Amino acid sequence: MSPVHTTSSWGVPLVLLGLLHGCSTIRPNEGITVGRAWEEPPSPPAGARPHTAASGSEPKPASASSPGTGAVIAVVDGHDITRDRLIELLIRGHGVGVLEQIIVLEAAQREAATRGLKVGEAEVSAEYDGALRRLLSPLPAEEEGPLNREEGERVLERILSSRNISRAEYVLGMRRNAYLRKIVAHEMHFTEEQLKAEYGRAYGERVKVRHIQVATLAEAERVGKLLAADDADFAEVARRYSANPNTAAAGGVLRIFARDDEDVPALMRTTAFALEPGRISAPLRIGEWYHVLKVEERYPPERSAFAEVRAELEKQLRERLTEPAMQQLHQTLLQQAQVEILDPVLAEEYQRKHRQPTP
Repeated sequence: MSPVHTTSSWGVPLVLLGLLHGCSTIRPNEGITVGRAWEEPPSPPAGARPHTAASGSEPKPASASSPGTGAVIAVVDGHDITRDRLIELLIRGHGVGVLEQIIVLEAAQREAATRGLKVGEAEVSAEYDGALRRLLSPLPAEEEGPLNREEGERVLERILSSRNISRAEYVLGMRRNAYLRKIVAHEMHFTEEQLKAEYGRAYGERVKVRHIQVATLAEAERVGKLLAADDADFAEVARRYSANPNTAAAGGVLRIFARDDEDVPALMRTTAFALEPGRISAPLRIGEWYHVLKVEERYPPERSAFAEVRAELEKQLRERLTEPAMQQLHQTLLQQAQVEILDPVLAEEYQRKHRQPTP
């Protein structure tokens, strides 16, 4: 088979795109953990003048009377390790990323409240389950089966470990995403032009593809050797070796997709439409997984009356545009937030990250 082709981390949930840090403590002066940060925002000490990170002024020194900052939390070969030493390193390495997640969550909660929107625990759980499902099956299966939670948790744990993201941060991200999704759904409306453009996209030339999803290039190459045999059955190899629980049982078949279907990674679309029916692709790396494709059939453009499929078009458009809209809202809320930071180390790191480049 030909050398592997690669593309970006498509299919990774929004929370993993924003969470790049693994610290669970953001304010050494107050001991607020990420897991609790969404419950009640900390109040500044009485009489303190908050530092505004965006102002460029000098940060206010931390209070010497802050409880616990000098406490010994470990002893290494007879030498004391203090809490403030550890926390300063954690803040410098991870504090800004964690703070940004909390900033967006706080802002999203306020935005939702102004619109009269509420997010319950069921919606947060649904966000978590949806993220697990996308980690396991980042491609649009022909039929969506039940969530394999045990396998999903294993994949999630591997990704969190490799990216140094804590469970507490991930759960916070799920809550933030639930609020972002709620706001986006409330605000999302489509024009007639958008629906007609979606009609053209959905009913143009399409292709039916089977795939085999594996975790490593070595596994993809092994699959390729199996498929090279004269009597190889792609569907049977997919059932035996594909790591995608939603598609493996169906022999690796994916939902039929169009050339410009943005639910499918660009590399996969380009590859599929370049192959003749019956041909098998080289391994493709897409996000966390490797894929081998086989084109089953190509379909000419379909002509259905616009009025008859209007509701389905709106549903497809909503599903396709929700994630990008959530990412845009995330950035907007972060940029518009008035950030006040009391801790001098965190303020310094925040300013360093958000400092505007000199023209």
